[in-house]
Amino acid sequence: MLPEQIERQDLRSSVECRRDLRIVASVPGRYSLVDLRDTRGERCVFACRAVNLSLQSIALAAPVSGKVGGRIIADILHLGRVEGMVARVFDRGFAMNIRASEAERAKLASKIEWLARHKDDQLPDQRADARFAPIVPYSRLILPNGAVMMCFVIDLYQVPLIRTCAPIRAIRWT
Repeated sequence: MLPEQIERQDLRSSVECRRDLRIVASVPGRYSLVDLRDTRGERCVFACRAVNLSLQSIALAAPVSGKVGGRIIADILHLGRVEGMVARVFDRGFAMNIRASEAERAKLASKIEWLARHKDDQLPDQRADARFAPIVPYSRLILPNGAVMMCFVIDLYQVPLIRTCAPIRAIRWT
């Protein structure tokens, strides 16, 4: 092969060619790695956000990534349950290839099309207190028994202290 042909072939292999229409969104969900279990033998469930979707794969922003080839079960808002395998691991998440039949893919296609049309709709937030996403979503949770767990914070809200606690009466010592 000539050097020019090698360069062109390397360039073609480094560019990712996708056949499906992809949408960029931020859809909340949760997922579990089939191979990861807690001490009781139950699957660990983690919060995530689907940030890039197509009929073939979904990129998830997630706190825990599985191994490439590991099985994933995800439950994503507006899409429902999606099963697949880890295709690539990113710095703060992973991409999963979707395993589905033709009928399931047709159903998923209509849901993705609906999401593409409605992802930018600004619906009013009817919560009493405004919520915000933290700049750094990774944190530590300290449990009452002293155990420390890493966690992924999706959103927060601030509630004034007056609402969250009963007033303390002053005790006068004589």
